[in-house]
Amino acid sequence: MVNIDGTFILDVKIDVGGKVLGIHKDGELIFLFDDGDKLTINSLNGYVGARGAGAVGLGGSNSIGINARYSFQIADDYKLLQTKTVSKYRVYFTDGYIDFEPNKAQSSTIQKLFQLF
Repeated sequence: MVNIDGTFILDVKIDVGGKVLGIHKDGELIFLFDDGDKLTINSLNGYVGARGAGAVGLGGSNSIGINARYSFQIADDYKLLQTKTVSKYRVYFTDGYIDFEPNKAQSSTIQKLFQLF
């Protein structure tokens, strides 16, 4: 996560389970919070899955994944990610979407990561 002149840029690595998927420019990533609020951010460019692109370290380095960048400009939206618990997030791909449901520990980690910045 970086903040460049008020634009927040989020790098997202997604392991898509061996499928070769793509993300359109301005593709949506939607965070749903446990209180029903949601936040939608958009990809900066188009992206195509590649071997190891969704990996963090060696784990998953042989799997197909996507490393995408998303941006948003409103500091209040960023505060949502710092203060609210993510219950689900949806990533839109060129041929549909996938919903991800983090467990409580993962949701806590997401919130703590945003609190670092």
